[in-house]
Amino acid sequence: MEKLRTFAIDIACTEEIYPDESQETRPLKPLPVVLGLYKKHPLAKHKTVRLQMAAKEHFILPTPFRVWAVHEAFVHACEQAGFKPDCAGYAANAPAAVGMAAANVGVALLHELPLLRCPEVVFRRLSEPSLKLRMYLVWRKDQVSLTAKNFINLVPQATVPRREKAYLDAR
Repeated sequence: MEKLRTFAIDIACTEEIYPDESQETRPLKPLPVVLGLYKKHPLAKHKTVRLQMAAKEHFILPTPFRVWAVHEAFVHACEQAGFKPDCAGYAANAPAAVGMAAANVGVALLHELPLLRCPEVVFRRLSEPSLKLRMYLVWRKDQVSLTAKNFINLVPQATVPRREKAYLDAR
């Protein structure tokens, strides 16, 4: 968010809402969570995976201090499935997590991103729990380039849960 504040970028996409009166926030359509697996992993043969099926696996988790909300959501989902994830390592972003899964370091929980592909990794949707994560588009209120405005207008706004809508409207 610092790059947005310092005008290094016009728009940011983030997993958390940052209270900042100088910024505008738009929720995006929630993304399903998938399990990224090395292509020869035993769970790779399934079309969908119950998270509990991965209880004994080593997990690649988002770096806690960098994407705290996503890290906590993943750990909570594992706990709801009846286990505490054994962390094999942390990834600062989705491509890093996929790279670690390709090296068979562990299994990676991550957003389903259609353009993120790796020949050594298969992605399996979770059938239980059905986990979706929300993303937000953020930009400065005071100075928005024409290109940024056009992009913002192209991105459809998602339906927002009531509690979250009250927070966004109050800003």
